[in-house]
Amino acid sequence: MKDMSRRTFLRTSGVATVGLLAGSFVASRAFAHGDEEGVGLQIALGELYFRVGDGEPNAPIELPAGKRIMVRLVNEGAAAHEIHFGRDADLEERFYREDLLGTEGEHGAHGFMAVVLQPGDSSSLMFVIPETKRGEWEIACFMPGHYEGGQHAPLIVT
Repeated sequence: MKDMSRRTFLRTSGVATVGLLAGSFVASRAFAHGDEEGVGLQIALGELYFRVGDGEPNAPIELPAGKRIMVRLVNEGAAAHEIHFGRDADLEERFYREDLLGTEGEHGAHGFMAVVLQPGDSSSLMFVIPETKRGEWEIACFMPGHYEGGQHAPLIVT
């Protein structure tokens, strides 16, 4: 398994698809029950940008710690894109050395969490950022050439 790339593993295992479907179901049920403590936003992914709502491409995004957050992701581009939440980008291995949402696992204490969307696809994520994760983070696409081309944006956890 060590010789298989992360991207190949996700494509062949079906884990990403199952996880995204489960995440969409949980998110829609929680917000459907009137959770007024939640924060919702839509992030568009496109050729070398992330955009919240009608905002500027790759503008800083601010999210609160300790609150339920539902993010709707929409790939409006012509290529596949992914979104990672973290800091200290490792461009050789194509992930963050410190992951905002991951748990301890195969890659060590930083964990790992990403969403991959094909052109026209969308998905929803629901998560709570721990209070201990306040500070400056980043979102990025680590598809080859995308981060280097500017597809990353500041993420501020308040």
